[in-house]
Amino acid sequence: MNKPYNTLKLIIAVIALIYSCSSINHKRTLNTIKCSNEKDPKMRVDCLTNVLHAEPDNTSRYFERAETYIELFRYSDAIADYLKIIELEPGNMNACYNIARLASLIYSIDYSIYWLEKAFDTGFNDYEQILNDPFFKNIRATEKFKILMKEKYSNILSMPTYNSNIP
Repeated sequence: MNKPYNTLKLIIAVIALIYSCSSINHKRTLNTIKCSNEKDPKMRVDCLTNVLHAEPDNTSRYFERAETYIELFRYSDAIADYLKIIELEPGNMNACYNIARLASLIYSIDYSIYWLEKAFDTGFNDYEQILNDPFFKNIRATEKFKILMKEKYSNILSMPTYNSNIP
């Protein structure tokens, strides 16, 4: 007689737990939508920071916050978020590429080359994008950039935009 009662209590507890989790996820989804709709970048950063306190492994929110930091010209904060993404998802080529872009923008040539090489190693291979990306304007003329591009893409000299984009 005691067993059916315990089984019933267990079933009720499981149902309550499932309901509680789905309610939390629904609330998190609403908070995320609220952040994305926030027009003021400073408020969006605050909102996303609150979401990340509740969901510290949510790489999508780190990406969104990093992009917002870029809007605010807070490049080192954006780089920190991209590094967090790489910590959570080693080999995330988009995060590697974006660190390389930002490092070039702030004239950190060696750091930019390092992360651009990491992006290549993780599978990034859109050489045209690199040659046309305005963020890489600061490193295109460097010897390190030219060597990396030749190393990673053997036909780089035959690319039509190579000679026009690199002084």
